[in-house]
Amino acid sequence: MMKLATAILLFGIVCSAFNIDSVYRFEDDDDDRELDQAQNFNLPENDDGDEFESEFADNDDVLETLNDDELGEMEAIQEHVKYQDGARSALLEFARKLRKGKNVTNAFLKVIDTFEKEIAEFYAALRQRAVKRDLLSDIKNFIKKASEDRTANTKILRDLTSEGLFVAQKVEEFFGGSKRDFLSLGAAEFLNNIKEEIGEETFDEFLSVNGLVTLMFTIDNTGSMGGEIRAAIAISEQIVRADRTNYDVDYILSPFNDPETGPITRKKEGEGEEFIAALRRLQARGGGDCPELAFKGMLNALEAGPQPGSSMFVFTDAFPKDSNEENNNAVLDIASDLDIKINFFTSRGCNSTDGFRPFRKVAQETGGVVYPFHNTLDLKKLGELVSLSVRSPASIGSGSGGSSSRKRRAPVKEYSISVDDSIEKISVTVKTENSGTGIKLLDPNGKVVVSGRVDLTKGVVFNIDSPITGVYKLVVPAGAGKHEYKVSGVSEINVDFGHLYVFIAKRGTRIPVPLDQPLQGLPAKVFITIAGAESVKAGSLRIKVVNDKGAVHADKALTAVGTSGVRYFFRFDPPSGPFKLQVHGQTKKGSSFVRETSRHDQTVPVVMKLSYREDSKIIRRGRENTVVVKIIRGKIGSNRQGYELSLKSERGYSATYRSPKFVWRGRGGFVRIKIVVPADAPAGKTENFKLSLTRADETMHIASLIFSFLLV
Repeated sequence: MMKLATAILLFGIVCSAFNIDSVYRFEDDDDDRELDQAQNFNLPENDDGDEFESEFADNDDVLETLNDDELGEMEAIQEHVKYQDGARSALLEFARKLRKGKNVTNAFLKVIDTFEKEIAEFYAALRQRAVKRDLLSDIKNFIKKASEDRTANTKILRDLTSEGLFVAQKVEEFFGGSKRDFLSLGAAEFLNNIKEEIGEETFDEFLSVNGLVTLMFTIDNTGSMGGEIRAAIAISEQIVRADRTNYDVDYILSPFNDPETGPITRKKEGEGEEFIAALRRLQARGGGDCPELAFKGMLNALEAGPQPGSSMFVFTDAFPKDSNEENNNAVLDIASDLDIKINFFTSRGCNSTDGFRPFRKVAQETGGVVYPFHNTLDLKKLGELVSLSVRSPASIGSGSGGSSSRKRRAPVKEYSISVDDSIEKISVTVKTENSGTGIKLLDPNGKVVVSGRVDLTKGVVFNIDSPITGVYKLVVPAGAGKHEYKVSGVSEINVDFGHLYVFIAKRGTRIPVPLDQPLQGLPAKVFITIAGAESVKAGSLRIKVVNDKGAVHADKALTAVGTSGVRYFFRFDPPSGPFKLQVHGQTKKGSSFVRETSRHDQTVPVVMKLSYREDSKIIRRGRENTVVVKIIRGKIGSNRQGYELSLKSERGYSATYRSPKFVWRGRGGFVRIKIVVPADAPAGKTENFKLSLTRADETMHIASLIFSFLLV
């Protein structure tokens, strides 16, 4: 602890002695406005000497991939990942100590991914914002303040910790060197300091070493839902009372009706029986006009502070009354920000299946599934799928096929499913248009799987413990009609992967800037992080880009980057429609495996990024705060496009900014936002902001950015 404090003090003295300042420019419509940042320690200074705006120079090729200069690009990538590698090393070491030698859980590996993404965001913003020399001390104070309400501030705590991990490594790098061992020492010392400041219990809870996930039930409690509520109680009892040694679960219950929703019930790990009691208190009442406030129920659950990477289950027999562009986008934006999968258990639907279309869109875009059930017995049979979701399953495969044709000679569909030696349990779910009784699953020895089969009215589920290593074959007869299937697998340590898209400017800093989706008209670049890499055979990894029809669009070997042994990089030209990434490889025991993204990705015409903020993830009360958002266009459409912006805050705080904003194709523009928070605003609370973007000549929403700050 003393070492890091001394380093910061010396660092400040060095910075003061050399009067280190940084002045960056923000490109505006008609002029450049300087942003003076005095008293910084952003050392060493950028050696390219470019001004901020050079990242988007005046030629039309500024966002082009550096295909002719891949070496320079790889140098930028290696520099980019070293801080993530240092943070990963420190976090893993902490987890092993806290778990007393037990294996690190799959869920915690996903938590590490969220830390690394925020580090990447912060590092990318450094080209636009120099780091104040007292920032590390400020971050510690902010974390201590946020920890006073850790349930509501879980995400902001992780974001602040990520920034602290980065800054601590920069300090260690300045004094000790740039090797990963030195960097991870700085990160580890920062974690120790935070643990001492906020206490071990609070630290362990928000760090989620045991891979804490949230079980979210969003339940329609109108008069016709009595049987479904009883089924939800049975499912929750199964999860709460299961023998769980390698993962923790907390709980959110969000009932909805019409015209009312709520109240929200939030229970911590160890309070599962109280969650069941809250479910038992639900009374099926009211209703009658069928459509219900399902989207408000989902938003209430998402705003209650679920753990990132969790799953929500919506139970309803009615289609949504409140499905509109604003609500739909709000649900999708928050779910995307927290990596929440939203699943639906639906029946009847007001005698109309079209009314469930908004649910299908939400499920598809979040990596969830719509499970139609035709009676309460069907719903109870699906309880194992809910139980599986809290164990952070890996997506092994998915697909669709079949036809509504009644022709007798319609072909039988067969699908291959690779199961490797790292998997302890698999679940194969098939939804069908007609009866699924003729569906068969053959194990690698050609035997029909009987044990663990659950027949539904329209579909079938196979839950297989200790599956045989090899290739299973799913056989779906023509009589099943149109169908979809999905395969998930779990184990104590899954082989799985995370991914993060980036763009790298053609000149200027070349720092990779994280993206949720690749930009249209530009090659896609993506980092792949392998969980369970210690089980993977060296040199065996390949990645495939598969479109929504199942056709392979690209097939390439992965390039290792960094020093962690888990990180890879590749670039490809994305298809025009939705696609998934599939990682193929072999385990060290020689069995083949396939993992895929749980949801489809797709190129987008424009993105927004938080580019500058005066302080860390905080907003100061009683004064004006400045943030700058960067709008980045792909290389499609008209040369110059106008965009209307709309900013909303959770508590309705005022903000001023210029709108519309015009941005050239293949370039970036900047929007300066000034936010005023009253002095009597609640200190220590998270404030969420949503910035929406529409084309000036249209009303359709095309992009949004959610960002959060701690009020201090």
